[in-house]
Amino acid sequence: AQWNDFSDSTYRIRMISPDRRLGLIDGTAVFTNNAAGADAVNWQLLLNHRDGSYRIRNVKSGLVLVLADISKNPGTRVVGEQYSALPHQDWFLDIVSTSPLRFRFINVYSGLALEPLNSNQALGTPLAVAAPSDSTLQRWDTAFQHQHPKKGIAATSNAERPVPWGSGETWMENSHALFGKNASWSYSWGRQRSTDFPFMEPEHIFNPMQWGSFNWNHSSNNGPIDILRNDLQSNPRPVFLLGFNEPEKVDQGNVSVAVAITRWSRLLAMNAPLLSPAPASAFNGWLADFKAQADARGYRYDAIGVHWYGSPLSGGNASADGLINHLQSNFNTFGRPIWLTEFSAVDWNRNSNWTHAENYEFLAQFMWRAESLPWLQRYSVFQFVQGPTDNPNQSAPDREDAPRSNTRNEDGTLTAFGELYASWDGVTAVLPDRAYHLHNRGQYRRLRNTGAVAPGNAIPEDSGIGTQFFLSPTATQGIFRLISTRDGRPLRFWEGSGGEVGFGLVGSIASSTEWRIVAEQHGRYFIEHVNTNRRLSNTSNGSFTMAPAGTNNNNTQWRFINPLDPDLAGPPARPSGIAAAPAPTEIVLTWNPVAGAVSYTIYRSTAPDGEWSAVADDVAATAWTDQDLAAETDYFYQIRATNTYALSSPVSSTLAATTLHRFASFASWAATKLEDYPLEMQAPEADPDGDGIPNLLEYAFLTDPSSPGGSPFRLVGPGANYMVIKFPWNRRATELNWQLRYSSDLSAPGTWPVVDPGTITITPDGDVDWIRVTPIMTDPQRGFYILEVLGL
Repeated sequence: AQWNDFSDSTYRIRMISPDRRLGLIDGTAVFTNNAAGADAVNWQLLLNHRDGSYRIRNVKSGLVLVLADISKNPGTRVVGEQYSALPHQDWFLDIVSTSPLRFRFINVYSGLALEPLNSNQALGTPLAVAAPSDSTLQRWDTAFQHQHPKKGIAATSNAERPVPWGSGETWMENSHALFGKNASWSYSWGRQRSTDFPFMEPEHIFNPMQWGSFNWNHSSNNGPIDILRNDLQSNPRPVFLLGFNEPEKVDQGNVSVAVAITRWSRLLAMNAPLLSPAPASAFNGWLADFKAQADARGYRYDAIGVHWYGSPLSGGNASADGLINHLQSNFNTFGRPIWLTEFSAVDWNRNSNWTHAENYEFLAQFMWRAESLPWLQRYSVFQFVQGPTDNPNQSAPDREDAPRSNTRNEDGTLTAFGELYASWDGVTAVLPDRAYHLHNRGQYRRLRNTGAVAPGNAIPEDSGIGTQFFLSPTATQGIFRLISTRDGRPLRFWEGSGGEVGFGLVGSIASSTEWRIVAEQHGRYFIEHVNTNRRLSNTSNGSFTMAPAGTNNNNTQWRFINPLDPDLAGPPARPSGIAAAPAPTEIVLTWNPVAGAVSYTIYRSTAPDGEWSAVADDVAATAWTDQDLAAETDYFYQIRATNTYALSSPVSSTLAATTLHRFASFASWAATKLEDYPLEMQAPEADPDGDGIPNLLEYAFLTDPSSPGGSPFRLVGPGANYMVIKFPWNRRATELNWQLRYSSDLSAPGTWPVVDPGTITITPDGDVDWIRVTPIMTDPQRGFYILEVLGL
């Protein structure tokens, strides 16, 4: 087995017959399909160099497949758990055919093979282990999905050499805060362990480096090297051990090939994926000599470390060709995947003169093209810092230093070059409903909405308010509106009066606001107006014009750059968390706030598949009351959110709610029974019929409040040591409750104590329940009871 058989790329693990996928759902391995979603079915097969086994790692959760209960019994289920390098967590790939590739997963601990429990082929079946056999239910293969994210961080971690702008952070702490969001890995030129960096997210991978030929044994700095063994072998993530840094340079690693070969066995003993030494110059003979001697001894190295410092120009234009050609030559020569662990645009001889714009185009082009190079597995920029005398048209801090590309300003803030590196997330497609800076190649400026009718410009170093836009899809495939996140206005081109580029009204769907994007190459695009086929161009005087159809020059070429802090873009999310509080004649709806929403529209239907009507729009709050409804009736609701861009969300899921009986609330009962009385006679404490029974009790008993009558609260008779009491109760009065109070003395002062009602018997009778209670009598001679109604 070789590391690069599967590397650390992402795969779907498939069974062909039946067509199933290996999935992890709620911590259990199951038979599923792609409909379960990428989080469930995306895996890494990570080689353990110690014995040739693999850990089968779910990419989203980080959990690996293991035997439940550490059992050797057939039928033992397979679940996900954190990796700790125990045998029941590792699996051999037993190849059963090579064309096409099929294999069994054989558990290292039990020797049993992975298959669906009881050979059940149904979706959702848990996976278990059984004796290896020729069954097709034990035959698996892989479907490649994508490579491991490539961009990383190179930064030292030395508390005695913190960043120079006074924050007290190490370079790694500061770099991770700025670059860590979209960087998957890091290294420090040192031999720390992942536990030394508590600020790193669990999914971020720190890779230690053996920098020079020292610190091998006890009492050495970060030594002995064997202290890395646990972190390398029990780590569920794909951690590499990096070889010597620029070994041919006296002021760097300073390791001869002979010493490197002698010491390489110590690195091999770590049983981890190994990156070769990375010379300052790949083709000065050092790496070729190392490769020849390592190959002759059968020594393993899984990838080639490369450094590159060169010009961002090729043929006089900003281009990544020079760097990519260099990397391709390394791959062709040394026959291993490439890790570009240091790179930047630099002229150490100080003879060159290139601009920030050229540096920027070089980096943007390289990162975009890197995603399509399968042999380039990782890259990390070297973080130069801008000096104090920077000329905006010259990237060198001063003429005593080499022209170069700087990621930081003198105060530690990111340059435009640094922001570009920090914000790149590896996505090469331009996606709708996502915020971008519209960056012009020729003028090194960005489109800006200043609030005026016509657009303005911003240099990348000053990309504040108004420089973010997103593509909003129209009803026609491939046609979009370019909407400003500042105020929601779409970019438009109006042909009248000689033609004018400006902004339309918020929510405009005029054809003048319709655009398409057309790929040029290497992540650059033309922005074409649909009606005219003309292309948006940024001129040297800072204005925007429309070039004739087919024009291809730097001024018509645009990049869609990820903002470091993107604005909300696109339509709002569909409302969620919808709940209903029904009453007899109204339903109160509530829902969760939606980010960016400024209003909501409520739709109602009387059937789940019936006709929907908008019953309220422009609702600003996240609660609304639907009034004047019929009692005991089913209603169905959906809600749509609208944001400041005049874009609407999909409708929410449907919520069903049923209004209550007209006697379910006192207000509804009073409106029914006392509608001819003045409002003051409809109050709970009022007694419009003068029979001594207030409205609240009339409601509780469902007696007639407009006709005098006696109390229905009755003593039926005594038992041996208890009293039998009956009374009617409005079963729909869920807002009310009752309790009994008792005294043996009718004239006793104060509040009588609450008494246990004893056995309660309920007998339905129309709209009421007749309640029969049997409270114990503490005085066998006499007792007095009060029914207390609670709730309003």
